[in-house]
Amino acid sequence: MFFAKEADGHWSTGRIEYVEVTHAGQAFRLGRYPIHFHLNGDVTGNYVRGCAIHHTFNRAVTIHAVHNLLVEHNVAYNIMGHAYFLEDGIETKNIIQYNLAVFVRSSSSLLNVDVTPASYWVTNPDNIVRHNAAAGGSHFGYWYNAPEHPGGPSFDGNIWPRRIPVLEFFNNTCHSTGWYGLWIFPIYKPVEGSAMFHGLTAWNVQRGAESVEGGNIQFIDFVISEASDAGVEFQTTNDAWGGPLLQNSVIIGHSDISDGSSSSCTTVGLKLPKSKYLTVDGVTFVNFDRPSCTALACCSHCKIEQGGFQSRFKNIQYFDSPNIASFQWEHECWMEDLDGTLSAPLQSSCSNCKILPQNPILPPTDCTFEKPALNFGSVPGAICNDNIKLHRMAFNRPHPDSLLYKNVSMTNEHGTTIVKYHKKRITHGKGWMVTLLDGQKYRMNFQNVDHVTNISYQARLDDFANGDYVMINHNFTQVPDKFAIVGGQVTDGSGDMVDADSSHGDWYFDNTAKVLTYVGK
Repeated sequence: MFFAKEADGHWSTGRIEYVEVTHAGQAFRLGRYPIHFHLNGDVTGNYVRGCAIHHTFNRAVTIHAVHNLLVEHNVAYNIMGHAYFLEDGIETKNIIQYNLAVFVRSSSSLLNVDVTPASYWVTNPDNIVRHNAAAGGSHFGYWYNAPEHPGGPSFDGNIWPRRIPVLEFFNNTCHSTGWYGLWIFPIYKPVEGSAMFHGLTAWNVQRGAESVEGGNIQFIDFVISEASDAGVEFQTTNDAWGGPLLQNSVIIGHSDISDGSSSSCTTVGLKLPKSKYLTVDGVTFVNFDRPSCTALACCSHCKIEQGGFQSRFKNIQYFDSPNIASFQWEHECWMEDLDGTLSAPLQSSCSNCKILPQNPILPPTDCTFEKPALNFGSVPGAICNDNIKLHRMAFNRPHPDSLLYKNVSMTNEHGTTIVKYHKKRITHGKGWMVTLLDGQKYRMNFQNVDHVTNISYQARLDDFANGDYVMINHNFTQVPDKFAIVGGQVTDGSGDMVDADSSHGDWYFDNTAKVLTYVGK
């Protein structure tokens, strides 16, 4: 252990090179590590270089409240718990490069997170992690687990590791680990700039890379092969268009690296998030040609009938990949093809087309069904031309309570789709969600309920630009006394039938037919 009596005073110097360390580190004892820099602050000029650290009981190299340490050209083998370990989340500007971690194993004698260890455990993104390799570990290659504030003796409420951009992540590899090559968990939302992860190569893993709850996170120049569940996966992307990104990457379903099985293949090349804002640019899909795999699927880690969000695509290529997409239900997501390359194998000259699950309210004049390349899930897919624009509608808190648990039918001029009630929804729990076509009128009906006149619910309609609108109508058996469409405010209705030029929240009641129609835009 290198430990100074006070930080940033350069009271101690640690320069370790070409040393073998074995059977070191004490299980069940925090702070008892094979090589440990502890609370030293700035250690510019210190390094751990060319060491062999193997058969240890508590990590390999621990960097604790230390800045500007160089860790390079080391080999860690048969390590219990996280191997290269940044501890509190206060650590910055350290350089971890050209290292190898092999056979990093689970430990139940350290922290809870060591039960699922990473070869490289990074708690502050403001560090350099480049040219490293991880192989044969029980769980993760690289795990970015940024706390809200640094923990332990380094606690500082003015420092927010989850908001700091990545200093550098470049040219790292991972293979043959039990879980993921790169995992960003639980939350990472940089405030200034992008969190750019460059040049990950991963194969023979469960997932190549996954971001769980991220902001402006960008995966660039990745190569992922033989990932059993997914090549790349984003669970949530909360930022804005132009932020979250997968760019200039190659995802391979199967290759000669695998065991030669004729059926093994990456189940999903890219699993899209249960939110919007992801852009996919310059990604190549290779060898998605077996029944068990598709290049694309929606709604990462979604529960049944969740989703309804879009992702955007451009500069997409396919090689030996006839299996383009799979869908699990009618309103799961849609994929916007910005330049025609996403849908090129399906339809020529299809810029701004949409690939989405087939459902009864899609217009057959603008959508093409029966596309085998989109039929690998529970429902078939469709491709729609640029006349189609979609909006997500989610609603809950119905009154009277008898409306709870009921299915809702949404009918337009093309057909009727049935939307089921679900307790678990992404934005509107204990409610419903549907994707609607712009410029359409829908008859909305709660099925199998007694006739009611006093009806209310809370709804949200997304992604409206100037000129966009939908119209929703309800049938009544009696004439209601009043109507409140927006924000619970009672307003007067229009004297004439509402139309595309009406304002948001405008409504019209047909006294003869007893039909209410309101506008959302």
